[in-house]
Amino acid sequence: MTMSDIKLPILVEPHPWENFESFMYRVVERNALRSVSEIFGALGVPYRKPLWANDHQQLSASLCGGTISLAQIFPTGLDSKTVAIGQQLLKRRHITLTPSRICPHCVAERGYGKLDWNLAPLVVCGEHRTYLIDQCPCTADSPLQSSRPGYASTTSRK
Repeated sequence: MTMSDIKLPILVEPHPWENFESFMYRVVERNALRSVSEIFGALGVPYRKPLWANDHQQLSASLCGGTISLAQIFPTGLDSKTVAIGQQLLKRRHITLTPSRICPHCVAERGYGKLDWNLAPLVVCGEHRTYLIDQCPCTADSPLQSSRPGYASTTSRK
């Protein structure tokens, strides 16, 4: 699948150590779009899967004007078992792209999510010592959805 050549009207740069989902919610909000999945569909980006190295340049151009490589915050597939995030090589099983995970305290303080929340073994925020939220509190065993109204929201749109 090739990515569409789309440039958004408002380009957004990721914060240092921001995770990709948090970044995408900021892109959606600043461009008055409806959802993260809508922009992924428009760009032809596989949702919640690592990208291949040659896809990062196009994605970076579409979302942040190509000034920053999104390879620093989005997993890059190297082969069927290995991904890179920035300069770190990891086994695919050591990262999580689904379900979403957030520390509401960090998001309230900084306004964005941290890259290390994508590490599968990490289930507790190292700063606040609280479990990362990965489920909607209103529905048992329902993961946080990309259709929720905002990054820090823990409920989905109806």
